[in-house]
Amino acid sequence: MAIAKKKIVLIGLLILAGVLAIIRFVIMKPVTEEKAEVLTGTTEMMNQKGSESGKMMGSGSGMMNAKTATVNTEYSNPGGKDDVSFTIAVDGSGVITKAETGVLAVHPISKTRQESFAAGLPAVLVGKKLSDVTKIDRVGGSSLTTNAFNEALSGLKAQI
Repeated sequence: MAIAKKKIVLIGLLILAGVLAIIRFVIMKPVTEEKAEVLTGTTEMMNQKGSESGKMMGSGSGMMNAKTATVNTEYSNPGGKDDVSFTIAVDGSGVITKAETGVLAVHPISKTRQESFAAGLPAVLVGKKLSDVTKIDRVGGSSLTTNAFNEALSGLKAQI
């Protein structure tokens, strides 16, 4: 009888270990080295607080005046405060050509939320006129990062 109980406990522990492994490696989707390198490069680029440039970009048949703006900000969450940055680029006609998020959070949950937001932001903004964007709805399941973007939007527009 005692051996049967030990086997049941051992099987239960193995099942629990399997479930935890699935959560960690499938559901949580760990950051690969390649993705980490991209995020690091993006973060370094975005740490240029409030940068603005009037670069010339080739587009179709001619050159258009493009502008880029970056805003660094912070927001409060249950774990404390986290930093994040947002960069947008517009072409000469005010259409958003690039939207990036600098993942600067130190809290693991916040970092995951910012990464999800960063992955979804371009699909929400690129191709829209900046003047038409007043706020965005929740992106990537991250309400706090979305709120931080909405608050930073006026600063981005002011730079452009």
